[in-house]
Formats: sequence, structure tokens, C-alpha cells
Amino acid sequence: MPIFNLTIDDASPLIRYQQSGQWSDSPNNDVHLSSYLNATFHETDIYGATATLTFKGSAIYIFGAFRPNHGVYSVSLDGNITLANGNSNSTESFFERLIFSADELSDDEHQLVLQNQHSTPLAAFVDLDYILVTSGDGNPDTQSKDTIMDDNHPNITYAGDWDDSFNSFSSGYFDLTMHRTNQEGATAEILFEGNAIAVYGVTSKNHAAFNVALDGGAPLSLNGSAPVLRYQNMLYYAGGLSNGSHTLTVSNADNSGLFFDLDKVVVSEWGEWNDTEVIPEHNGTSTNTTSVNGMSKIPTGPVVGGIIAAVVLSIFTAFSVFLFLRRRRQRNSENTIAPFKLSCNAGAQSYHPSGDGVSQRTSQSYSDSEDRQSRVYVLSSLGQRPSSDALSCVVVPPSSPYYSDTNSLRTNAISCKHIPHRNTPFDQ
Repeated sequence: MPIFNLTIDDASPLIRYQQSGQWSDSPNNDVHLSSYLNATFHETDIYGATATLTFKGSAIYIFGAFRPNHGVYSVSLDGNITLANGNSNSTESFFERLIFSADELSDDEHQLVLQNQHSTPLAAFVDLDYILVTSGDGNPDTQSKDTIMDDNHPNITYAGDWDDSFNSFSSGYFDLTMHRTNQEGATAEILFEGNAIAVYGVTSKNHAAFNVALDGGAPLSLNGSAPVLRYQNMLYYAGGLSNGSHTLTVSNADNSGLFFDLDKVVVSEWGEWNDTEVIPEHNGTSTNTTSVNGMSKIPTGPVVGGIIAAVVLSIFTAFSVFLFLRRRRQRNSENTIAPFKLSCNAGAQSYHPSGDGVSQRTSQSYSDSEDRQSRVYVLSSLGQRPSSDALSCVVVPPSSPYYSDTNSLRTNAISCKHIPHRNTPFDQ
């Protein structure tokens, strides 16, 4: 990091669905609802209906389903249009499949538009499960300092009528707190220093339109409406920002009494930090530090003392472990445990529906002794089989507060890169 894949769920307001009423959000009568990631997806059978994402990143991957009632769709990336077919060509359905990808993109802002282009009412649907955007500064040696700013952080200034009182829904919010408003034009101004920012809040039936403006730029109109209550949903994300101070202004744009609420903000600062520099606490503060050239550093005295104590403790611990292992080996020399080694390509398999030329994400493989949050996937390039060039992806457990739901794939950062076809292990 910070070269990472940011997962944008179909339920995030960052994806703008048009027109109103043309897309269905996770219909309960779909018997395959649980087959989608986190049991959410958007679908449409309306010709011309679009889903739009504006993003900054070096690559983008769209995941959806191949089903018998799915048909032709197009993807426009910065005006370049690709046509594809989401039909499964069988009576079966296949989920969490790669339906579009593009890499080696510039650092500029990009616009992606998924559009229904069905040619027959018998196969009229297209759906969207989630999108991965490869983000970061392009340097694998830099690190990310992530700071969580709760809704009551002093760097957040509220204007207008906001309510922060505890209620029956508060248990689902970060730190059990939130600010909410149903006043049109009420604003929350967030002052931060960093290279990326993510805003989290609730989407539900009684939430609606809101605007986001970064550094005084043109406001981006988003929609927080959803058929069910979804806590800690990523409402907005911006990355690749310049070093220094930035201001993000969020405002309620609804005039009918519907709500917008702010739960937390995650700010990321990217750089090659020295070992003595402090990563801020999750509440946005650091303790027992001094500031040098604007950077927080630990005082020298405690550092030296801590190092000496750590060296002495390490020597004592190592000697104790040596004696313990020696006695254990003497008692039970034949009972040794080989360390577990992850087989990066064990169990990898791909599905290729006949005729559509779109390769699919493989199934995960792990052993009982492996942490189930560490998974390996292989993504074949569009139109290619695994025997050709492939995209290797190693999914690692979340180390950033961007990822709030630790039980889902979306909580993991995925390190991906294209590798030529050769007998070589996955690199990480």
C-alpha cells in the first residue's frame, strides 16, 4: 500500500443509477439474492438504463452475474464503448463474475457508464454486484496512515439544524454516534490533511439526495435512498489528492423532509514514513508526541529506553524458548509440525460461458490451517483463458479502517497485477 483495490458496493451512493425507478435494488423475490456479494445487487431490464461511476484509479473491474435472462450491455469508459453479453447460455446462473475490466489508466478522473443494451425481451436484464478500483499513488513502497474522524471530531463543523442525540438506531453507528439532518441546505464542513478521504453514513428509505464538494469545486449530487437500512455505507470517496489541507463540504439536498446523516470519516495520508513517526489514533489524535516540521515524532528518551528494554526482553525470551523447545524435542522428537505454506494456485478454476468471451473470477482456495480472511484468486484477462496472460490477485486481511465489515470480501484489500503465462508462483 498504497496500491490497493477499493471495493465500491452496488449499494454505495457513489454509483449513480438513472433514471429513477429503472433499477431494482436487491429485490427480495429473487431466489438467488444470497448468491450476490453481501446479498445486494442492482438490476434493470429497461433498455438504455445506466449506472455511472466517476473515479480516479489506474484500473477498474466490474462484477455482476451471468444468468439465463441476462442480455447485451455496454460499458463506456471515458467515451470508449465496449459491448458484451451477460447471458449464461444455459439454464444455470453464475455469480460474482468479472463482466468488464480496464487497466493502465491515467491518473486523471475517469467516468464509467454501464448501460443496458438488450436486443430481446427474453434476455433483457443486466445487473451490477460491485466494482473494484485500483487506487493509490502507484508506489508500493509508500504506506498509508489512516485516521478515523468520528462525527463529533473538532475538524467537522456543522451549519444548520443537526441532531446528534442517541436513539434506537444508534447501535449500528460507529462509536454509537452520528449527526443527522432533514433540513435542506444543512452542511457539514470537514477540514483534513491527506491524500484520500472516505465518508460513511446510513442509506435507507427515509434518506435522499445530498451534495458533496471538494475544495470548493462543483458539487457532486448523490442519493442516499435504499429499500432497507444499511449502516456504515461508504457515501463518498476521493483519492489521489495533493499533499496539504483540503476541505470537503457535505450538504442535505432534499426539500421534502428526508434525512442525511454523517457517521464517520476516514482520512488517509500516503508517504514513506520514518520508524519514529506516529500513526494517529482512530479518534484523530496522538498522545505523548512532539511536532517536528509538522510531523509527529516520539520523544527520543522513551524511544532509547524502550529499545534497550526490548533487546533485553528479546534475549531472555529467545533463551527461554530455546530451552523449552530442546526439552520438548527430547521428549517427543518424532512429533514435529511442518509450517503451513499457502499454495497460491491450489484449487484454482475458471468458468467460461460459451460464446461470450468473458473470463470469470475463480473460486477461493484455503486449507483448515489458513486464516480464512487470506484468500487467493485468479482473474483471467477479458477474452483469455488461464493458459494466456492472467491477472494475479492476492486478497489480504483488512489493515485499514476503510473496511468495516470483516465478514465479507469487500473488507479485504486485493493486490493485483498482470502476469504473463509462465510457470511461476504468484508474487506478493
